[in-house]
Amino acid sequence: MLLTDTARHGEPLSRWLWLALIVVMALGLHLRLQAVMHTRIDTPVRADAADYLAYAENLKHHGVYSRARSTPDDPDVAPDALRSPGYPALLTTLLDDSLDGPDQLLRFYLVQALLSALTIILVFQLARSIVAPVAALSCAALTALSPHLINMNSYVLSETLFALLIGAAALCMARTANSRSMMGLFLLGMLFAAGALTRPWLQYFPFLFAAWVFVMQRDKGGGARAAALLGGFAVLYLPWLVRNIVAIGATSDPNLMINGLHHGMYPDFRFAGLEQTFGIPYRFDPRSAEISLSVGHILAEIMRRFQDDFLTHLRWFLLGKPLTLFSWSTIQGVGEIFIYPPLRSPYFSEPLFRFTAAVMKALHAPLMFLSVVGVAFTVRQPNMPDSHQLFVLRALALLMMYFVAIHIVVAPFPRYSIPLRPLSYLFAVFAISVIVDSLSARLRGTPPT
Repeated sequence: MLLTDTARHGEPLSRWLWLALIVVMALGLHLRLQAVMHTRIDTPVRADAADYLAYAENLKHHGVYSRARSTPDDPDVAPDALRSPGYPALLTTLLDDSLDGPDQLLRFYLVQALLSALTIILVFQLARSIVAPVAALSCAALTALSPHLINMNSYVLSETLFALLIGAAALCMARTANSRSMMGLFLLGMLFAAGALTRPWLQYFPFLFAAWVFVMQRDKGGGARAAALLGGFAVLYLPWLVRNIVAIGATSDPNLMINGLHHGMYPDFRFAGLEQTFGIPYRFDPRSAEISLSVGHILAEIMRRFQDDFLTHLRWFLLGKPLTLFSWSTIQGVGEIFIYPPLRSPYFSEPLFRFTAAVMKALHAPLMFLSVVGVAFTVRQPNMPDSHQLFVLRALALLMMYFVAIHIVVAPFPRYSIPLRPLSYLFAVFAISVIVDSLSARLRGTPPT
């Protein structure tokens, strides 16, 4: 059974499971490589992608972290901090001045395809610490087939790198849960910092997690463990804050919070309920410039709108935002499984791609629902004999709940949940494991384990 065998997660895999894992990995890598080589995006360097590439080019050629475009007549660029430096730092290492535009982009995409394939392995290893090998294999398979995770490799966007970092941090959580070594927790803190430097919503989680470790592991030196975790985080993250204070006079660009609050304040992502405003309601609001003057202006406007229509806004913030965050279509850009519009994609023509996308789309809503059930099972303290398994599950559940809470406050674009898809699949599979184990135990007339 799926759950009963989890206590043996450290045992070697059988020959058949090894073979199945190799097939899953080969299929996941094949889909990713074929996608990046045969997808063509209309104007791939635009919006966020243009900013990321500008940061990388300015770092490489001018030693300045800036999204400004330099010209031969005006080579100086002013530093800024609108976007976090993790992904541009990766791009900087891959920039090659001898390559033309399309070849340079393909180099980015191929590296991202390999990083995405590595994420499959991390997810499998993480799942093995929680569920039985067959169930862990299903988590890897879902990650391998996810068209969103596959397609993100064909964009100059941070989701692929962030998915890898979240997977690595989650696996490190599992490996250090019962370890006496502080170095593992220090490394975990560094992985959190690398993640926060890639997607800034993660920056507060290390403090929440450290407090949780302090409370939950008091008998194992919780204070020292929390300190080691935060020490690792500070080593990587503090230099970014110091740089920002020196360069722009603040720890971060206030436009980050302003934009997040502003873009997420409109119920159902529509201005005045108009369908043509879906996804970009702020562009239709005639008061957008006034509303977005400061965080204070945004908060005052949100409070005013709650007073005008309390139930509509309460439904949007508490129910609509979480549902939107984990919905199938990306909303931003062209929607469905794409961000910027594709001119060509294997998902339009290749039978394997079309079939796997159709399967994953059919499974998406049930899997997202089951992932919520899996988190709920974890929170209510399921009957598990393995305390390590319970600790890891609760740590991951804390991360998922924190992620949802942050995006209840700011804009819940589904694109932001793509890097968390593997963890969603893991909780869905865990929920199925608990249900199957419980039903099997009832049929046998024995208590579930």
